[in-house]
Amino acid sequence: MAPLTEVEAAARALGHHKFFVQPDGGCWGVYARTSDGARIEILLDPMTLAVVRQGRS
Repeated sequence: MAPLTEVEAAARALGHHKFFVQPDGGCWGVYARTSDGARIEILLDPMTLAVVRQGRS
């Protein structure tokens, strides 16, 4: 599993600067807000940090 610092860097690379990260079902879950204030959840592959699923939560 990728270290937390790498997951945080991946979230910033996706354009999110206010977020929190936690393990979620074998993936890394990134929980953030869009520019219009909507909540968004992004699941990242734990090894490659590729986006597995992304959507509003």
